[in-house]
Amino acid sequence: MKKRSILMPILLAALLWSAALPGGRPLCLPTLFAPAEAAAVGCVSGFVYEAVRSNRIEGATATLYYEDKAGKPVVWDAGASGQQNPQTTDRAGAFRWDVPAGKWRVEIAKEHYEKAYSDWTDAASGRQNIAVPLVSVAAPEVADVIKKRDSYTQEDYITVIFSQYMDRDTINEDTIVFTKSGVPADCEISAADGEVSGASDYVYYARSFDLFPEKGVTELTVKNVRNYAGTKIEKTYRIFTETIRPAVAFTLGDVDGDGAVAPADARLALRASVGLFPDGDASVFRNGARAFLAADCDGSGTIESGDARTILRASVGLALRAGNSPLADYVNLTDKHDDRTHRIDKITLHHMDGVMTAQDCCDYFCETKRQVSANYCIGYDGSIALNVEEQYRAWTSSSEANDMRAITIEMSNDGWDDDRHVSDASLAALIDLCADICLRNGIDKLVYTGDAYGSLTVHKMFIDTDCPGPYLIRKCGYIAAEVNKRLAAQPTQ
Repeated sequence: MKKRSILMPILLAALLWSAALPGGRPLCLPTLFAPAEAAAVGCVSGFVYEAVRSNRIEGATATLYYEDKAGKPVVWDAGASGQQNPQTTDRAGAFRWDVPAGKWRVEIAKEHYEKAYSDWTDAASGRQNIAVPLVSVAAPEVADVIKKRDSYTQEDYITVIFSQYMDRDTINEDTIVFTKSGVPADCEISAADGEVSGASDYVYYARSFDLFPEKGVTELTVKNVRNYAGTKIEKTYRIFTETIRPAVAFTLGDVDGDGAVAPADARLALRASVGLFPDGDASVFRNGARAFLAADCDGSGTIESGDARTILRASVGLALRAGNSPLADYVNLTDKHDDRTHRIDKITLHHMDGVMTAQDCCDYFCETKRQVSANYCIGYDGSIALNVEEQYRAWTSSSEANDMRAITIEMSNDGWDDDRHVSDASLAALIDLCADICLRNGIDKLVYTGDAYGSLTVHKMFIDTDCPGPYLIRKCGYIAAEVNKRLAAQPTQ
């Protein structure tokens, strides 16, 4: 016993001395300061984004640190718990670790971005959804300039697409300048994909801007614009308007972009949908049965152009659910819409800022010259009207990207107070309609996250507005919960 009591201090001193040497790694030291090896009590999880929360960053390196007893950050050895540290963020920009009790922080690094850190968090503090913004060290650039045609007015306009999300306040007639025979010309500018900042509900960024100049302009100049971080574009772009290429119309089924839907598109679409890209035999044998033509969707024995449309629609989730909601008791369809290029996986709420029936709102959208529409309108009395069929994208949220994947719903108010209140009948009709939309479109769960990344979104996430008002925003969590109760009660159709 006496020898052991003498040897223990000597061993401990030797270990501490070896730690002081260059490269010294005493095996017991990490256990002195690391969180005790124990069952996980919580998790550290979240995502990485740039500028807006829907703009997730894949391929970033996420490294988890714990706070030791001296208050210093130490990289956690996750191997003992069968996990990896660091991790590489996935397509959703996500990271996650199951961890024991303690304080934790995540370091995010990626080439061409400033290194970023999350705040310290307690793993046992409850649901984690840490959002870590990265800031690019590169200056923004003009990524593309294309000419489009408004499907309603049949007038041409120009879209400028930047490489990064931009500060909308710097996109104006001083920085986006059209000239007509050398003289500055008037131009209206609108953000095509505006979205609320990841850091503030009152700041909006956009990457694409639609420009509506007066007729006869000859040159476009883009200069001095700044991105979300205040970084100024490095060069001035001067573009003759006659050289701006038109946007290529997307024909559903034309996979190779040759302007026609052909059997070759069916093969390409099927290969893409199942991950088969190399050329090869198009037939597949099953248990010695006759050859199955891999792109012959209708079983006719030949690959036809219709098969290409079927495969591509299926691969992007289009036309898998047919029709519109049977809950609509009034229909007045407008032509203010576009073909969808994304499956329906979101619902976006708006308010009418007035007391109207569903028919009143629907008729207004059809009669007004304003370029506005919605898939559905719900009146103050709970009535429901169909204005744009679900197969089409309505012009509602000031965000083409959102409306391509969302069913948009306009809600009547039941008064003119600052809360923008809606009636109980309208709220009940909204929940019924949302549940029906989810069931028919294969949305298994309606999720409200408070930002544009959830499947239940609101207008103010995409443009500087208070729509749909404080009352409905407060109710979004309740709406999602009530819809999900109904989804859980019956299988998806």
